[in-house]
Amino acid sequence: MIPRFNRRDLLRTSTAGAGALAGTTLLARAGVLTGVLGLSSAAASGVAGAIEGAALPLPFTSPLRQPPVITDADISLVAREADVQLLPGQPTKMWTFDGTWPGPTIRRPSGQQTTVRVTNDLPAEVGDITVHHHGGHQAAEHDGGPVQDPVLPGATRTYVYELMEDGEGERAATQWYHDHSHFRTGRNNWFGLQGMFIIDDDVEAALGLPDGDQDLVLMCTNRDVDEQNQLLDRFTAPDREEATALDAAPVGGTGRYPLSGDETASLGPMFLVNGVLQPFADVQARRYRLRLMNAANWQVYNFSLSGPNGTVPMVQIAAEAGLLPVALERDDILLGPAERAEVIVDFTGMEGQRLVLASGPGSASAQGVVPFYNAPTPAEFVEFRVGPVDPDHPDTSSVIDHGQALRELPHWAAGLAAQPDRVWVFGVGVDEAGRAAWTINGRAFDHDRVDARPELGASETWLLANTTQQTHFIHIHDVDWVVLQRNGDPAPVHEQGLKETFRIDPGEVVLVGSTFTDHLGPYMMHCHMLEHEDHGMMNTWEVVEPGQGDRPAGLGSVAEALAADMATAESLSVAQAVIGAARNGRPAPMSLLNRLNAGRGVVTDIPSQAALYCDLNDLR
Repeated sequence: MIPRFNRRDLLRTSTAGAGALAGTTLLARAGVLTGVLGLSSAAASGVAGAIEGAALPLPFTSPLRQPPVITDADISLVAREADVQLLPGQPTKMWTFDGTWPGPTIRRPSGQQTTVRVTNDLPAEVGDITVHHHGGHQAAEHDGGPVQDPVLPGATRTYVYELMEDGEGERAATQWYHDHSHFRTGRNNWFGLQGMFIIDDDVEAALGLPDGDQDLVLMCTNRDVDEQNQLLDRFTAPDREEATALDAAPVGGTGRYPLSGDETASLGPMFLVNGVLQPFADVQARRYRLRLMNAANWQVYNFSLSGPNGTVPMVQIAAEAGLLPVALERDDILLGPAERAEVIVDFTGMEGQRLVLASGPGSASAQGVVPFYNAPTPAEFVEFRVGPVDPDHPDTSSVIDHGQALRELPHWAAGLAAQPDRVWVFGVGVDEAGRAAWTINGRAFDHDRVDARPELGASETWLLANTTQQTHFIHIHDVDWVVLQRNGDPAPVHEQGLKETFRIDPGEVVLVGSTFTDHLGPYMMHCHMLEHEDHGMMNTWEVVEPGQGDRPAGLGSVAEALAADMATAESLSVAQAVIGAARNGRPAPMSLLNRLNAGRGVVTDIPSQAALYCDLNDLR
């Protein structure tokens, strides 16, 4: 049995435990999580004692399994309810693709058209679904976002992926697919509508990377179940004592967010890899390629690999949009929801050892100001048990060293301007009905509104600014992007590859650039902390024909762009102060963020914004 917490209890216990931990808190060897529910390590200590009776099996007792792989050009997937064995005993009912969670891994060669027919055979109460090929460059009608035609109950919809970009095959990358239904993305992903999508190409193949059984997908996430091993449903039946501004109508009613749950809907103490609770993996003393994926709705993971002799370095070769310009040796890799990273781990010389892939505390700038949100979740995910190399199959993969050149950026990256063309401010405010919402430029998502119209073939730079006290992970559909600056400084080296999901800490500003190729039509930008997306932090932008766009005039420096539409005389100095604070690795104080918000149509006084946070997080 896993105990339940209401929000008041959670707040009370986490506050009582603040400051009790000085270092990393991981799962105890008895299999009970001490750092739970997405809390920071300090807050987790206050809750740890409350779940010591949780009926979770011992960690590392079940083998890691790889999802089934589909390599066909014509694919049929059936979304249906199925029994999935998450824990010993009674199976868990989940919403799946083809009866498995995660769904089958689609693996296709670059440049080869792929057709995916999706049939919605889920229970009628689930409603419409969509399938978004996350990271793919597909025509807008096949993007699977909330503004595209859904897959109706009992119906079949066909998605076509050309796997082409700017006249060439899409770059090899570890991508994924998932439901993206309007206001129900968090719920539908929590219940299992997820799977991996891998693209291969000749450039990657020429590197001689580990393949076959030495190429492992690690889809890491969390869940929470009741006494009958069924997923806790905090979306359609929120576990709270009174309605909040986010859902003023009764469950099943006509409130704006009737199926979104609250900010803690997808927290949970069970940590799984490819649907297996804390598995073990038998590996050989040779090189392996690990495709790390944070598939959680909300939680942030800071991955590291440790053995009896301490931390084992990982060589990162790729981010979510493919190979990095150069390989990087790293001790830890922080991934927010939807982010991916590919690493090479060399187990040579470690025969007989056991190593654990775990998540621990990240840098201070990734913690968030609100102490029990956004911090990397302490967790152990998988134990690698190193055995001998099969003498009949020696390791023939290439050694990838730190600093080794891998793949150049596309030709358009060199022409990106350092001055922003557009500014997107991620904030907290109210929707048109006066309810609390996460916002972009002061407005919550509106299905019928288009907020930007870049032109086909044009390059633009966008400034992403976080004026809240929570970290956001912003995903932009359709095209890949280059991170040009973080807080006015050049992007750190691990962010200099192509990306489509960006971490923005409190008070930070991140400058990204891209070129809009091949496809016209509407696409999405949103926070991939899915409860943020479902609660308004999403917008629509549309690629239009040349000459029909709305590209604004150049906005000058990053600070000037951030201050451009502020209504106060001190705007530039405030923007510079926010950037300066972030540049020094600390979030801007709330008073400064409030001043930065002036004139943007969002809440600008501390008491009101604090009250909205209480509404958003149901912590009253």
